[in-house]
Amino acid sequence: MKIKGIVWLGIRTSKFDEMQNLYHNIMGLDIVYQEPGFIVTDLPNGDRVEVFADDSPYNTFFTNPVAGFLVDDIASARAPDGFIYELTYSPNDPSPEK
Repeated sequence: MKIKGIVWLGIRTSKFDEMQNLYHNIMGLDIVYQEPGFIVTDLPNGDRVEVFADDSPYNTFFTNPVAGFLVDDIASARAPDGFIYELTYSPNDPSPEK
């Protein structure tokens, strides 16, 4: 299996307003979706960052940042360290082979 990139990052935080300010006002990322306690931002290359407030009903199973890796072979991917990772496969991904 080869990792082609990190395409998604999810962050649950008790500092939701501050993180929203960081991504939107300081880094200049557009918020493409928003509801109370949850925002979605996209980076210029299409990678996605989602920020969840502590009381958000989404993804309540994680308390640490979670990275979503784009892989070339989803069947062989494993995460043995006990943390949650998102694994994504896309046969149409234009990323160059590494």
